[in-house]
Amino acid sequence: MLIRLFKLKWIACCLLVSLLFKNNIIAQSYHGISSSPYAGVSNIYVNPASSVNSFYKWDACLMGLQFTTSQNTFLIKNTSLTNPGTTTDSTVGVTNGYAIRHYQGVLDGLGLSFRYKFDDDHAVAISVRGRTYNHFRSNNFLYEDGQKSLSSFLKANLSNPVLDFYFIHAGWVETNINYSQVIYKATDSKLSLGANLSINKALSGAYGAARDVQYKQLNNPTTGKTYYQPTKGEFMYQYSGNLSLFDTVKVSSQSIKDFYKSSHTSLGFSIGLEYLLNDEGSEEELSNSNYKWKLGASIMDIGSLKFDYANGSSINSKPNISYTDTILDSKFKHIPTLGRFRDSFSTMFDKTDTLNGTFKINLPTRLVLNIDRNFGGGLYVNFEASLNFNATRSLKRINTREINLFTLTPRWESQLFGVYMPIQYNSEGDVWFGAAVKIGPLIMGIHDFSVLGWSKKQDQNINSGGYVMLNVYPYKSKKRIDGELKCPPKL
Repeated sequence: MLIRLFKLKWIACCLLVSLLFKNNIIAQSYHGISSSPYAGVSNIYVNPASSVNSFYKWDACLMGLQFTTSQNTFLIKNTSLTNPGTTTDSTVGVTNGYAIRHYQGVLDGLGLSFRYKFDDDHAVAISVRGRTYNHFRSNNFLYEDGQKSLSSFLKANLSNPVLDFYFIHAGWVETNINYSQVIYKATDSKLSLGANLSINKALSGAYGAARDVQYKQLNNPTTGKTYYQPTKGEFMYQYSGNLSLFDTVKVSSQSIKDFYKSSHTSLGFSIGLEYLLNDEGSEEELSNSNYKWKLGASIMDIGSLKFDYANGSSINSKPNISYTDTILDSKFKHIPTLGRFRDSFSTMFDKTDTLNGTFKINLPTRLVLNIDRNFGGGLYVNFEASLNFNATRSLKRINTREINLFTLTPRWESQLFGVYMPIQYNSEGDVWFGAAVKIGPLIMGIHDFSVLGWSKKQDQNINSGGYVMLNVYPYKSKKRIDGELKCPPKL
């Protein structure tokens, strides 16, 4: 029953975040166009110094949406994109087998965003985006579809010395103000510096963990039945107080407004450098579109989100030995609200430390290194490394982190068209082969070709993801070089 309850709560949390962001949903990078001179405002989420090095004087992103997930915990059974099936034969399930299970999911999107260059040396940008990060990890445990009760799960995992897991959720809306300028310029090189100031509205946060959970198998001498008794373990859970609003109030425009007003505001900061270099003695003048090397380094998302503890958030230890598996199955069979679950859960322990005041969840702070090589004729190769400063397994702080690690992207592009082939090795050890295309203002891409498996009706492993962005810009004819009219040759 606890496994089923956990699955329902996790899905409900993801649906809630999707509702909150459905009208304001860009990812920290669209892998295909990272460091492209034609990417425009979206590149400030890779390197704040890039806005002054854009090919265009201005551009505006009308919308962007990206979803990325790397996980081995959930699957959707008996479904496809063309034939999703009914609610009876298409269900969300837990993957079978003995394994460490994890879920890393990022959903974020961009509303109206705008970038403008005052001249070749100064630029500004402003954007609004919503972001949600979800992380889950356990130690090894065995799960099979036949496990319909807590008793069957505990029996299957009796040989495990301990059971451990944690989950983290953070969702927020941010307004980014960007400024960048060229701080050094020569005939064959230039260096720019930029920064983002983000104003963050912390919408929802949650953290839960089970540490060193142990139990033993006993037999009832009267009935001869086997049961399981807890012997050790610590359970911690906390979530933001504004989520408690939905324990008693239905989701509506007014309740969402109240939810937003009760959220805390905090500041974040990002800073970066970008260096453009031409070959020594090159006959062509260095420009934002004509360079041989572009090197970037940035530290992104410095800061944290602040939340009020919901009533009942606590650290629970010393399990009450009277709560056997059969009692727990009965106790949690009908839990209509999160508040009722919270109240029932605390009675299972002899020691409960209530959490009051506020707690913080750290932003996905990371170092981003970027190398972009221009081979001419619209052909480029880009390498990006995204190195997280924070680990989600920390016992002292609650952290979020990016899934990105290393990405190699060959691309061909012009102002109107582009083809991108990113190859990713992410933080979970997945190797993804993706693709993206640009047709005028529209960019569409997938992180891994495994999503094509959704064309067949089968059990679908929820992995990879994709993105779409609509970006408008002023087309520049070949008579123009970085905004300046090129005089026709004299006859």
